[in-house]
Amino acid sequence: MLLPEIIPFPDFVLHSLPVITYLEMHYRFRFFPFSRYFRREPEIIADAPHRLQPGQPLPVTVLIKDANRFPILLESVHISGRAAGEILFTLEKSYQQHITAEWFHDLIHIEDQLPPGVVEIIVELGYRCAGRRKKIRTHNVATSPSFNLSVRVGESAWPNDDYYWGDLHYHSNYTEDYVEFGAPLEATKATAAALGLDFVAISDHSYDLDNENGSWTANDPDLKKWRRSRKAIEIANQDGGPRLLPAEEVTVRNCADRNVHLLVFNHPEFIPGSGDGAERWQRVHSEYSIAQVLGRLNPGELALAAHPFAAVAPLERLLLNRGSWQPDDRRLSGLSGYQIINGEWTDATADWIEVWTEELLHGRRKFIYAGNDAHGNFNYFHQIKMPMITTHHHRRQILGKWRTGVLKTGPLSVNQILSALRQGRCIISDGPVIKLKVQQEREYNLGDTVPAGKFDWLCRCTSTEEFGSLQQVQLFHGSLQSHTERLIFSRSWERTVFDDSCQQTGNQPLDSGYLRAELITRAGHRCLTNPIWIEDE
Repeated sequence: MLLPEIIPFPDFVLHSLPVITYLEMHYRFRFFPFSRYFRREPEIIADAPHRLQPGQPLPVTVLIKDANRFPILLESVHISGRAAGEILFTLEKSYQQHITAEWFHDLIHIEDQLPPGVVEIIVELGYRCAGRRKKIRTHNVATSPSFNLSVRVGESAWPNDDYYWGDLHYHSNYTEDYVEFGAPLEATKATAAALGLDFVAISDHSYDLDNENGSWTANDPDLKKWRRSRKAIEIANQDGGPRLLPAEEVTVRNCADRNVHLLVFNHPEFIPGSGDGAERWQRVHSEYSIAQVLGRLNPGELALAAHPFAAVAPLERLLLNRGSWQPDDRRLSGLSGYQIINGEWTDATADWIEVWTEELLHGRRKFIYAGNDAHGNFNYFHQIKMPMITTHHHRRQILGKWRTGVLKTGPLSVNQILSALRQGRCIISDGPVIKLKVQQEREYNLGDTVPAGKFDWLCRCTSTEEFGSLQQVQLFHGSLQSHTERLIFSRSWERTVFDDSCQQTGNQPLDSGYLRAELITRAGHRCLTNPIWIEDE
């Protein structure tokens, strides 16, 4: 069965680019309909969080997509956990349920207390499709071998209670097209709670949110899909637990008239952005520029440059008019900052930190944030390796791997989180935690401005056995006078966990600029703060 519609964009474009996704396996080329991973059955996926807070039940998601085209009888799901060769639990659930909906999911909570360390989760699904009985483990992608889920159970909770933790770039099942789709909000929220997240930004693609129901290309002038997504987020936030931030990943034009992505939070209206959605051949000109979208924002909203430092592949540039965030784009008023981490720390990340600090040294108050750009991926993700031929899976860009922590200044709410993010009262981390303060006549936190002169600073660092002992913490002062950044403090520890304070009184006043801190553990985990500003009175 081919797609229920003709996609007018050339076929070779659709699978010439890397895809981060729950893999959509039903698309095939129109004129050469060969695919090794095409199956006349729905996508069937089992997933679970990559990490579990101690004491939390483990949510296992069973997701079935496109059963409206390929109905199945779901017979059973068998789940077991194993560590160090020992079976920790087994659970058998019988369904005998005919699945005929486009989307079906079941959330199965494992209540057994799992021991700290790595636990293998084995999920086997039995079903009938087209009269044949089948059994799979974890997934049914034909070109990828079966594997078990791997969950790291924390010995202790995520360090430090001074922050709300969240993922600022995530795609739900409202992102859905010919190569990818995300996960339902219920499964997302349950997984976020198990991970210890306080918030997740639901930032689905602008070019997916305006589609007709059941179509990957036809636009709906009434925006029913976008409206459903906003209502679903609103309802989900009424139940307590992690907050879902209403957001949108908008395709916009940069100053060179090329397509880049902008994360917009809490805007009450849909913002079109179709330039790189591959829905129409040669229509690669997005509706708005970055500046035009920023000009539409109201107080209480937020805009970040989505993965602005990611490399652009030659085919993306040629066929989808994709480009990079240019210096003039990064400096626009109304842009709070940059999603500098997109799922993992790469060799190039340190170079881009220098780009960011160069902006700071010239007085531009831009902030850094972390997200994962997970497309419904909790434990792993499948990726097209060779179009229509091979796929592979790995554990980068999954929900909650890197986190943004916002300082707690009040009860958890969407508005409180966005306010802290706009002011730069936040850190980014994949494990350890820094709390940076300045003490003068009063206490100053991240995002505050302290008068230039002598003051005490406090840098408290926390890690756990899981994330490793604290290898080095560094405190930097950036000077607006000399436009240079220098290291003013560095310390290493051999202790596995350091939860103390170190205080130093400066012998010489620090001139106008900023303070910021970085931390790395011996296991390679990192934390970076945003600045505390220093300003002449």
